[in-house]
Amino acid sequence: MSLSLVFEECIYTSCYCEENVWHMCKYVKENQPELLNKCFAVFISNEKQTIPLWSQKQSPDKEGLVIWDYHVIFIYCTQENCFDVYDLDTRLSFPCSFEEYKTKTLGNDQNLQTQFQRYFRVIPAEQYLTTFASDRTHMIKDGKWLKPPPNYPAIFTALSQNNLNDFIILVKFDKINIKIYSLLYLAACAFSYAYLADEKMSETHVRCRKCRTKLILPEEKDCITTCHGSIISQEENSSECLLDKSILYVKDEKLPAWLETLVQTSSWTKGKIVCPSCDARLGTFDFLSGQKCQCQHHVLPPVRLTSSKVDLLKS
Repeated sequence: MSLSLVFEECIYTSCYCEENVWHMCKYVKENQPELLNKCFAVFISNEKQTIPLWSQKQSPDKEGLVIWDYHVIFIYCTQENCFDVYDLDTRLSFPCSFEEYKTKTLGNDQNLQTQFQRYFRVIPAEQYLTTFASDRTHMIKDGKWLKPPPNYPAIFTALSQNNLNDFIILVKFDKINIKIYSLLYLAACAFSYAYLADEKMSETHVRCRKCRTKLILPEEKDCITTCHGSIISQEENSSECLLDKSILYVKDEKLPAWLETLVQTSSWTKGKIVCPSCDARLGTFDFLSGQKCQCQHHVLPPVRLTSSKVDLLKS
């Protein structure tokens, strides 16, 4: 199902992207609430608050290059496990695919000097609506507005009148408890939120990709979904043995496509699974310890859950 967000109907104020995205989240909650858990606000910034973005409307440059202190976009995870990006400041289409946005707006961090490399704070839309607040004082200098403010009241919550900097400043541990990701992890993080929020996926049996033999049935679903999602992060120099009784083999449709890409592009074969909300460690992955079905087709790699038991059922 597609979102009904139309550019001409969006609430927009130039240089107030954080509020523009907040109103997009609000629109979805009021008009398509069943899709809200697939929607996210994404803050883009870095330690120096110097982030290059291309294809931006406000740039006089042919390629649309600007250097912002931060930027905020809205992304939607579609049913096809793809992403649409909604950026009211881009020259690209509205929406555009994540791949197009990544290529034409974000570019490649590896080609940038360290001070220009971007980091991303991915916030579920529902959480953004209930936690974000701004009194707009960041746009006032020497008693004058740097840019005219929106013509609607400022956004406050019961707990705060201004926490914008808590979203912009990207540090490992911060007040709003949302993890920070590099460009490599941006899609992975959002997909993990939306992917594990769909309870129907956890009801699917695990089968061999080739012969469709049922391999196991993960009965203790809560061991995966208790923390409301998981993302993959690098674990260097891991020598842990993964051959124990708490191994879960995940079928092809349930393994995020970005995991294989991660291994192919970064040569990572081991890592850990952690909760993006509370940072609890849920388990590990290992691309070298996979097993084969009786048909000799390679079964996807195992995931070891460190705090839960998973029964392996013979087919």
